[in-house]
Amino acid sequence: MGFCFFDRVKVKLIMKKSQYLPFEKFVLRTPLLSLDFFKDLTSAKNISDHKLMEACKNETIREAIFLASPSFSSQIDRWVNGEITDREKETKLKYSVVKYLSRMSSRCTPYGLFAGCSVGHISDNTELILDTPANHKRHTRLDMNYVVALSDELLKIDKIRDRLKFYPNSSIYKIGDKLRYVEYFYKDTIRHYDIVAVDSSEYLEEILAITKNGLYINEIIDKLTDEEIHYADAKDFVEELIINQIIVSEIEPSVSGLEFINQLVNVLKEKFESENEYLSFIESIEQELKSIDEFIGNPLQKYINISDSINRKQIPYDLKYLFQCDLVVSTKSNSIDLRIAKDIEQAIRFVNRLKKNRPKNYLDQFKEAFYERYEDHEMPISKVLDPEIGIGYGFNTQSNDYNPLIDDLLIQQPEKDIKESRELKWTIIDDVIQKKIIGALQQGQSAITLEDKDFSFLPEVSYEDLPETISLLLEIIQENNLLKIKFSGAGGGSGGNLLARFCHSDENINELVNEIIHFETTYNSHKIIAEIVHLPEARVGNILSRPDFRSFEIPYLARSTKPLDKQISLEDIMVSVRNDKIVLRSKVHNKEILPRLTNAHNYSNSNTLPIYHFLSDMQLNDHSALYLDLSNIDHLHKSIPRIEYKNIILSYASWNLSIEDIKPLIEAQKQNNLEQSVVIFKRQFSLPDLILLSDGDNELLINLNNLTSVEMFIETVKNRQNLKLTEFIFNDSQQIVKDSFGQNFSNEIIMSFYKN
Repeated sequence: MGFCFFDRVKVKLIMKKSQYLPFEKFVLRTPLLSLDFFKDLTSAKNISDHKLMEACKNETIREAIFLASPSFSSQIDRWVNGEITDREKETKLKYSVVKYLSRMSSRCTPYGLFAGCSVGHISDNTELILDTPANHKRHTRLDMNYVVALSDELLKIDKIRDRLKFYPNSSIYKIGDKLRYVEYFYKDTIRHYDIVAVDSSEYLEEILAITKNGLYINEIIDKLTDEEIHYADAKDFVEELIINQIIVSEIEPSVSGLEFINQLVNVLKEKFESENEYLSFIESIEQELKSIDEFIGNPLQKYINISDSINRKQIPYDLKYLFQCDLVVSTKSNSIDLRIAKDIEQAIRFVNRLKKNRPKNYLDQFKEAFYERYEDHEMPISKVLDPEIGIGYGFNTQSNDYNPLIDDLLIQQPEKDIKESRELKWTIIDDVIQKKIIGALQQGQSAITLEDKDFSFLPEVSYEDLPETISLLLEIIQENNLLKIKFSGAGGGSGGNLLARFCHSDENINELVNEIIHFETTYNSHKIIAEIVHLPEARVGNILSRPDFRSFEIPYLARSTKPLDKQISLEDIMVSVRNDKIVLRSKVHNKEILPRLTNAHNYSNSNTLPIYHFLSDMQLNDHSALYLDLSNIDHLHKSIPRIEYKNIILSYASWNLSIEDIKPLIEAQKQNNLEQSVVIFKRQFSLPDLILLSDGDNELLINLNNLTSVEMFIETVKNRQNLKLTEFIFNDSQQIVKDSFGQNFSNEIIMSFYKN
């Protein structure tokens, strides 16, 4: 697998001395609808019912909304047909329609048919022209929530289960005379976990040994049956092992390799030479989904027909979580000038120089706890991370005050004192930026510029703590006839993380990710890079599902499709601390292991199992994120101007508002005097016409010149104490991304780099 470029000599000339070089391909993300659509929708003082209804009658828009929320789609039908008579319900419904249309014409994050991806190439010039939506491609499949439920149902059918091979639970490990493992169960469609301990026995250990390569139930029973153990007793014992998940089947959910539904099909085809009703059922559904994928703007009845077919199998499902869809955007041309990559590399260097010392994290805490307890010893990972007998990890760190009488009690925590002090680790970097912000606010400037000379006191920094590949989120705009790039930074252990879940939908993305993986493997040729394969929740499988990129995998409560000699079991992993660094080693291969989670799963939460949390964090071991840290400054000002470096936008202009700032708008709406109040509101905070309501990663575009859009904004924030607004940078009437009709689109670009 190569990672050469369109002209290797030109790359080297333009990017000589660069620490990072770009991969040849990049990914462009754009919404389904244009910015011009939104501007037209909100061009008048109010959005008329007629205009909203016309938008809702568009088959492409309706299909996109249905895939996002079938129940809301049915409410739109009732509204269009005049069946909603409650004025308040009708108004709220219209606000929701405006939200969907805003999202569909401004936000680039792929979601169903709302926005999609296309792969472009680094070239001699920048030309980004989208094709008509009719030529876009799509990939629709059954939601993992349903496919996992289907696999559970198949396992209950004797004639299917008897033809399946069974393997040891991948979480099993032995401590003394006990076998410990993780068992899961579903409650209200949510996966819950228990750490279970069972007495080890000669028969149990024999079964775990003989099933490593997989055995059928009858084969396991025959192995156990002898003069002392009757067939019926052996069968009951094996059934108990299956019920208690000590052994699991070959249709245990998988998030690596082929999509799980295709894995089920392959298993059923292998097991049944003659017709099987479930195989026929799955194949008929897959055929109907392929028919849907031939068009964008399908009649909604097609989906209802599929759901009716699924209903007959009597496997519970929620229509909202039945279909998953990715949009692959077709382009007329899709190229970016190599010089843009050079500008980005300079931003990487600058931001890396401003990087602060990272705060202590769970890996740091683990290192300290490990050394205090085990010193220089190398220990089995399962024992160390067990929250009861080891030191645990993250949210599941062992405490020394365990009391079974009170540990399950919910104790009301007192509210934080509003006068509680906030500790800041203020740096001289903050000092420079803060002075520039204050100066800009005093002079009424909307942006500040950081320069290399502002930080001449800082030494050049090493790139050692940055990963070998990174993918950066960027936006490219035309502003006053100048090209500018929004730099949102990068994080994670691999440049493939942001892209992997789209590999099943787009072969071009799959090729790019494989180039990234190939470079990482070559870069670490003396170590084992192992993919973490785990399914924490059925629905999360939609994000986690990706091809089996790497040579080795670490399966943990999910099935690996790799040969057994390419699977790193938990019992094979040893952990130690060497030179203040956590080191994982495979006993079998006697090599260091580098775990990787090549997807964008936000795995760090209180429900995460310690082993999964630890292995996932290990991809960040000695790696730091790359972004401009404004956490000390952000809360100090009501408004913060845009921050730029050369032609790079490092931070949007933003406004930190409270409910008190919004109250005049709320009152004015009640008194039908909203228009004048909005004028005052804009002037008070120097707000542009188009503004984003930011909720973490979620952004909602508001047109402050349109009262319907403002009312929708008020309805969204009226019960909040605080809110954040950020500038919408695609304000110019001439944008870098257009379609073949000349309409403007917002954009988000994922550009991947590797260490030079």
